Amino acid sequence: MTIHAKRGEPIIAKKTASPTPAANKRRGLPPIIWVWLGITIFWLMVSGINRLSPSLKTPAAATSTSALTGYFNDETKLFSVSQAAQLGNALAVFENETSNQIVVAVYPRVPHDAIEQFTIETAERSRLGRKGLDNGAILFMFMAERVARFEIGYGLEAALTDADARRILETHLLPAFAKGNYVEGIDGTLAATFKNVKDAYRANKMPGTLAVYWLQLKVKIPKLVDQAWPTLTALEIEKRVGITLFAGLLGIGIWDGFRQSARVGRNLLRGAGNLAAGRAFTAGMEGVGLESIIDTLKVFGLLLGVIIGAAGLVIVAAGGTFGGAGAQIHW
Repeated sequence: MTIHAKRGEPIIAKKTASPTPAANKRRGLPPIIWVWLGITIFWLMVSGINRLSPSLKTPAAATSTSALTGYFNDETKLFSVSQAAQLGNALAVFENETSNQIVVAVYPRVPHDAIEQFTIETAERSRLGRKGLDNGAILFMFMAERVARFEIGYGLEAALTDADARRILETHLLPAFAKGNYVEGIDGTLAATFKNVKDAYRANKMPGTLAVYWLQLKVKIPKLVDQAWPTLTALEIEKRVGITLFAGLLGIGIWDGFRQSARVGRNLLRGAGNLAAGRAFTAGMEGVGLESIIDTLKVFGLLLGVIIGAAGLVIVAAGGTFGGAGAQIHW
């Protein structure tokens, strides 16, 4: 723009810069940087808490267990070959008739200090019961400690509750074992268990697949939460950097998917308002990136699959899972 000065003054040409939208925008850090900073602060907090709380550094020592290989497993040699075969045959016949798989395991002593930890790990490794139904149970006995314990699969919890299992042990196993009548005690305990489970199964009272999944969730997810902290604190710096970079990119993509979904919602509301006002339905609508929404849904589907698999809901091998119910007595 040219400004005409007064007489006797030189004419000065001044050029005014036209404002641009980019110049008026507030400059700041890209969103990805803020995400990475947040994740970095999270790792610093993990390291700080780990130093202040040494008891959280490592998980509890895992026991070394092995799967049971037969119906009647006797590591004490208290039972003769014929007695073991007779008991094992009764368990096999019961499975053939009802599909419920019950196993007996007799140990000279508890291999580790924590009885319940050992029995649950052994049960989970053994994978007893029908696939998808989890209708298995194990009767454990530890002769040195004089302890008997029932571990019950998720699918049998409705038929053989904790109270039922304790009542059976106290009524049939405890009196006989206290007198040293081991065969009589196991035989009576199995007979009562067969009747309890068999009747409930035929009455169609077994829980369905969804009910079994819910029982698994209630036990498995707290275990995963307990294991998460030791896993985080044990990660090396290279893995933490990799997780930070990947999580940042993934987080930005998910956030954009949410933004696009919000636009869809606003467009629908605006469209309803347009119709009410007699305008075109699409008047004033924002552009929507459908690909971003689809990608976000794919990510959530993948994460859900990982969580379900980690929680143990995908039944593998030929049997079910344990960890939700049981009963224990000392004779």
